Amino acid sequence: MTVPTQIRGAVRSVTRNSDSHAAGLSVQWLGDPSSAPRKEWVIRGVLGAGEVMVIHADTKVGKTQLATHISFAVATGGEIFGRPVARAAVLYGALRRLL
Repeated sequence: MTVPTQIRGAVRSVTRNSDSHAAGLSVQWLGDPSSAPRKEWVIRGVLGAGEVMVIHADTKVGKTQLATHISFAVATGGEIFGRPVARAAVLYGALRRLL
């Protein structure tokens, strides 16, 4: 059974088995999520292609070391925390010095 068929069945069940307010429920199907393009990952499950990463925490907890480690892994296409990293361009901004 496809996702759209499952959703339509659920809507029919809700409207059939509920009060008059739910009977006016309508669902607009915007597309099949399985047909959406797959996300490209730089670091799988952490950083997607074209995304921006912001690291924020208390002082002296290792943000700079983490950021430089991640940046180096991405710039060289290495590995971080046991995850393979796709090589990509890195723009590193140490913005705390501007404040």
